[in-house]
Amino acid sequence: MALYPFDYDANHMAAWNYLNLGKTAEARTLFNKALLLKPGDSSALDGLGRSK
Repeated sequence: MALYPFDYDANHMAAWNYLNLGKTAEARTLFNKALLLKPGDSSALDGLGRSK
């Protein structure tokens, strides 16, 4: 998937979509990218926790 690498919203929403599809490895990667852009974001941290 080609995302804008510095777009928090795109990475964050794609991560949740992957998680809902059961693609946890892809979701973790994108949640981590989102957290690089917005450290400490509660939604991304929640998704990261759910993707383990």
